[in-house]
Amino acid sequence: MGIPGDEEVDVAVAIVIAPGGAGHKAAAADAGFFDRERLQYCSLPNCKLRIRLRRRSRRKSRRPRQRLYDRRRLGDYDRDGYVDLFVSRYTHLDLDKLPQFGSNKFCRFKGILVQCGPWGLEGESDFLYHNRGDGTFEEVSVKAGVHNDIGYYGLGVTWVDYDDDGWPDLMVANDSVPNYLYHNNRNGTFTDAGMLTGVALSGEGMQLGNMGVDWGDYDHSGRLSFFVTHFEDQPNSLYRNLGAKGFDDVSWTSGVGQPSYPYVGWGTAFFDMDNDTWLDLLVANGHVYPQIDQIETGPRYVSRCFCIATIAMAPSTKSRSKPAYRPCRCSPVAARRS
Repeated sequence: MGIPGDEEVDVAVAIVIAPGGAGHKAAAADAGFFDRERLQYCSLPNCKLRIRLRRRSRRKSRRPRQRLYDRRRLGDYDRDGYVDLFVSRYTHLDLDKLPQFGSNKFCRFKGILVQCGPWGLEGESDFLYHNRGDGTFEEVSVKAGVHNDIGYYGLGVTWVDYDDDGWPDLMVANDSVPNYLYHNNRNGTFTDAGMLTGVALSGEGMQLGNMGVDWGDYDHSGRLSFFVTHFEDQPNSLYRNLGAKGFDDVSWTSGVGQPSYPYVGWGTAFFDMDNDTWLDLLVANGHVYPQIDQIETGPRYVSRCFCIATIAMAPSTKSRSKPAYRPCRCSPVAARRS
């Protein structure tokens, strides 16, 4: 669904308003003060917050500095009854002065010239917008401790109560650098627990190309485990929630690592595909470089099946002691319908 970039839009507060850009994803929620639907629309490199209200105001779109915005999520982190908005950001760049293909070592992949990044590009901070409850938001990322001063390349975002204390925590998957797992301090601030809990890096201590994320109780333990997709020649990762002991990277032993290794994973979700009460996994794959088709072997940029690797739990191993996954076939027809 697209929103024309140059038209006037009805807003209560303009988080970021800019013309143009390719549509990426949208999220809808009731911000609490009004009873009409709010639609927050993101595109690359621009974002919009479009709000339909009883009280209306007209503002013209304006063009900010160029940045790549990737993910945003709504959640009531302070439990005041109003949904708040987190926006992860990727890189800062000038669209009129893009780095040339192959201009440095970060612009080459397997011997071919490709678009640059993310390494070698300037990263961006993140935003947290606190809902004031009157139809406006306040940007509080610095005060809340989630500003990302380092400038990591933010991609997937989820609000999740991973420690079951009744307060929403925040997971931010960062591309090619460590992930953030912000623990909610219950006072409007967060503390990054990614390294201490074991989800910032792989089990081998490697930085991976983290992209799509989801949480689910795949082993019927009563705890939410973490799944994240990765770049080519990296296994998708499954982190089993061990409670107070943190997380254990079970990507290889669970069976999700091997079939995903050749592909570039993007969106993902836990879901019960066969209604047997055990969560399965859906992963959408597709390469980021169109030039990859110049290489004779390996994954292709365009595939017949949208979901190249659909993962389902193996019936023979559905037990709490040995949760495991096996790849299942994905037909082109079924993939297009999904």
